[in-house]
Amino acid sequence: MRFLISFITRTRAGGVEQADKIITADKLTIGRATDRMLKLQDRRVRLEHAEIGRQNGAVHIRAAALAGVTVNGRSQRDAPLEPGDVVEIGANVLTIVEPPDGVDFALTFELSTAASDEQFVADWSAPVTSLGGFSKRRLAWSLFGAVVVFGLLLPALALFEPLAGTLRATPLPDDSWWLAGPVHSAHSSTAGQCDACHVKAFERVPDAACTECHAVSRHVGDTGLAVLGAARCASCHREHNEPPELVNRNQALCGDCHADLPA
Repeated sequence: MRFLISFITRTRAGGVEQADKIITADKLTIGRATDRMLKLQDRRVRLEHAEIGRQNGAVHIRAAALAGVTVNGRSQRDAPLEPGDVVEIGANVLTIVEPPDGVDFALTFELSTAASDEQFVADWSAPVTSLGGFSKRRLAWSLFGAVVVFGLLLPALALFEPLAGTLRATPLPDDSWWLAGPVHSAHSSTAGQCDACHVKAFERVPDAACTECHAVSRHVGDTGLAVLGAARCASCHREHNEPPELVNRNQALCGDCHADLPA
């Protein structure tokens, strides 16, 4: 269907301004949501309030809102529309008119003369130049700087041993903010010493950090870790999981090495 919407604006001097819009669609959607073809600003209008489309050979308006719409002075949820009908949705007035050539359905749209500014929502698309005395650019850079200081620089100070204990004893953010998850109870004795496993900042835990404490292991012996190939300790034993679990029990992980049991 081809819909013609004529937006009517009445000036204080008594003049009338008109702007036409053609919409080609199966139905004309009406509401306060930004994706509605006919977007209304009235607070009393639902986001998806109503729609106009063909039904049983006639054009109907169907309302999704319980309050419905007012057609010729009567509140209705579903009503056929003919030229001359007047539909009111809050302070918005839609008048059905005879469609010109090439148009299936036409209507005019204007605000009721009794409309109040208090009934309309703010125009969120209007540009905001400042907020609390700060320009948007200055506010954005200020927030970015705060994130860098409190989320990166202050926690990074804990990487320096003389400052680590002092920083962790204060309410200021420390390297615990970077903790990926809980520490397993088996490692509770070193839970507060991140550098016991993470020997180098921003690098993954090396196997040497594991074997320093776990010298006795079915994977560690005369052959060392060579039997595991390129696999790391952390490939199977993962810390900081939720719930805490040190052994990855995924059967596919075991099958990578033990697929051929006789061998």
